[in-house]
This record gives sequence, C-alpha cells and structure tokens, in this order.
Amino acid sequence: LWTHVIKYYDKTALPFRNRAQYYRENGQTDLALQDYARSIALEKDPDVINSRARLNFERQNWAEALKDYNLAIELDPDVGEYYINRGAVFAMQRDYRAALSDMTKGVELDPNFENGYKNRSLVYQALGQIGQAQQDLQTYLSLNPYDATIWYESGRLYRMQNDNPNALKALTRAIQLDPQRGLYYLERARVNAVLGQKPQARSDLANAERLGAEIDSQTRAAVQ
Repeated sequence: LWTHVIKYYDKTALPFRNRAQYYRENGQTDLALQDYARSIALEKDPDVINSRARLNFERQNWAEALKDYNLAIELDPDVGEYYINRGAVFAMQRDYRAALSDMTKGVELDPNFENGYKNRSLVYQALGQIGQAQQDLQTYLSLNPYDATIWYESGRLYRMQNDNPNALKALTRAIQLDPQRGLYYLERARVNAVLGQKPQARSDLANAERLGAEIDSQTRAAVQ
C-alpha cells in the first residue's frame, strides 16, 4: 500500500515513515533506515527521528542513535521519552551520570512514562544506589502492576537490602503472574532459605530445576 502511495506522493514524508515502520516490524532494518532518512529529509519530525534512533539503538549503533536523540530533543525539548531514550544510550556507553541526568529529566517531564523508572532503576543499580533503584521499581509497579519481570527484580533488590519478608512477597507475586520461570523460584528458594523456611525452599528449588534454571552449589547447600 505505502509503496503504491509513494509512486504518486514521493515528496510527502508520511508514506516513507509508515513504510519504514512496516520494514522495521518485519526485520528489514536497512530498508527501514532508508525510508526513515527519506521521511526526515522531507520533514524533520522529532517523533520519526526518535523512531530511527530507537532502531539504531537496537542495532547497537550508539553514535547514530545519540545523534538522532540530540536532534529530536533540539526540535522538541518537552518530550520526556526522548531524554529517557538518550539516557539509555549513555548507559550503554557506561556514562551513568549523564544517563541519570537524562532519565531524571525525562520522568520529570512525563511522570507516567513507566519505562523511564525501569531504565533509571538499572542506572541506579550500576551506580550502587540500591535504595533509589528499588524506589523506581515501586513507582513502575504502581503504573504497571502486572509485569512479572519487575516484581522479580524488586524481590531481588529487596534480598540485596536484606529485606527478606518484602522479597518473599515480591517474588511470590512474580510467580503468580508467570509461574513458568524457573529463575523466579530459584530466587524465592534463596529467600525462603534465609528465612529458615527450608521445606518451602526445597520445593522452590525443585520447581526451579524442573523449569530449567541452573542451580548453583551455594543455593543447593543453603536449602538442605
């Protein structure tokens, strides 16, 4: 459809943008990048530039992604997602201070953009600021309470903070939402072992092993 439209409207950005999205969704990234470039040449739309940046991010082309995020922010400095996405590039380059600054700006601009809190939590973890990381996970879960992976991450951080009762609650919620992930049972087995609940720990370890999780010798010894 969009190729047909381009035959008649090859000076219009819209069909190139939409065909780029089709190519991207179907794994034809080189063709997607070509169409993004043609769309942006016709109209500097910051949302399209952000889309091209995300594609370059997926390809681990940090330099091009950063260039596009800079341009998107220059064109529209009030969109929180652009800062959060640029922060992710800085994080991949291990510039955690710049990442933290951008992600904080992003969630200030858009407090309901849930991925901003998830991404900033990873940055806080990289900086060793576990309390702040946990706080961001709780904010994320207040916006999206059905994400099992983040309940697991929250439980893992609670265990790092030696808050095992809350770790147990978070990991139990993760398992309720996704009972087929062996890693969740493995982490809960560790927590149950610390809490002295050995039968529950052994049951969790058996489930973890059944679901293909790799059991380390330290955990295996702790549940005995």
